[in-house]
Amino acid sequence: MAIVGSGPGCLDNEPGFVDSFDVVVRISNFKLTPETGGRCDVFYSFFGDSIRKSVADLRRAGVTLCMCKCPDAHAIQSRWHEERRRMKGVDFRYIYERRRDWWFCDTYVPDTATFLEKFDLLGGHVPTTGFAAVLDILDCDPAHVYLTGFDFFRSGIHNVDERWTFRNADDPIAHDPERELQWLRGQALRLPITFDKRLNWIMQHGDIPPPVSIDAFMARAVEIGGEGIFRRSALKVADGAQHIEHILRGGRRHIVEIGTFRGVSTAFFARFAPRVTTIDLRHGQVERMYPNHNRRAFWSGMGANNIDMHLVRNEQQKVDLIAGLDFDFAFVDGDHRMPQVKHDFDAVKRCGTVLFHDFDPEHPNGVTEFVKTLPTNEVEVMGIFALWRGRYGR
Repeated sequence: MAIVGSGPGCLDNEPGFVDSFDVVVRISNFKLTPETGGRCDVFYSFFGDSIRKSVADLRRAGVTLCMCKCPDAHAIQSRWHEERRRMKGVDFRYIYERRRDWWFCDTYVPDTATFLEKFDLLGGHVPTTGFAAVLDILDCDPAHVYLTGFDFFRSGIHNVDERWTFRNADDPIAHDPERELQWLRGQALRLPITFDKRLNWIMQHGDIPPPVSIDAFMARAVEIGGEGIFRRSALKVADGAQHIEHILRGGRRHIVEIGTFRGVSTAFFARFAPRVTTIDLRHGQVERMYPNHNRRAFWSGMGANNIDMHLVRNEQQKVDLIAGLDFDFAFVDGDHRMPQVKHDFDAVKRCGTVLFHDFDPEHPNGVTEFVKTLPTNEVEVMGIFALWRGRYGR
């Protein structure tokens, strides 16, 4: 399922992508556009005074379930709120009194204990509506959650394109987006969750990302690595970058790459996952062809600080390394001889999604020969790439 937050990152999606998920959850004053999608199955909100969505709006969007952040209770005891007569921040019964006749579909309302679990998780701070939605959806044990439109208010924008201002800085239980981000960082690799490009960058670096277009990436790579940096790169041939971006547009948890070469595709993969592991031979082609090329320095210049590189001595060391990894996408671009391609595929196929580079029926090689042994209904060909999605995925 997809959870669409209120940050501007939701505008970076390809038209139709968000709506391709089985369930789409939207938050508070959501806006429907080609990029953010056109439907809403689940509407999550705190349902307070600032929520402008009408029953007619939600029915038109397709809402069949409402989920409330707050319990119908005086949930939090706070002297600060009592002294300032700001009880709406701790006593949520007014919401349900005002909306007594408003509810139009099945509606989830948490009990006080469930709400306070989130409050305590954040060290005594009320969760933002978006973060509460993430926690409640994860409690439903989904197979996969794609987060888009979350930047933990670093952009200063909410409701997609409206200015957001932090108020009541002295409120002792006010929202704390930094705590929320730190929790997500700490839990990301063990959760069935992926992120849009902006949030993936924030998870790694903590700040607003630079331009995320392919052209901006290419220009930066040339600036760091020189004019020849894309020579023999999977990104530059036959719209390689566009194909990879399309495949990975929903993000991944952990990408494994076999065949690092100069590390350009590795840096590109780093835009789509919190962790990338790339594997190559200790004395491979780069050492022979570009002895002065420093892959780690290149990645640092590209802002790709989420890459683990392993240079192995032999095939068995590579297999043993991969056996100890938990990953959900693999890119095979190593030795192109047919037995070796099969060997690499067997090592990574348990992730369920494998992308092969240099599939070329017009000029057959070991990649082409091996891919043709796979069931045709499990393989999608895109230019010189072959994407396998198969029955081995966990």
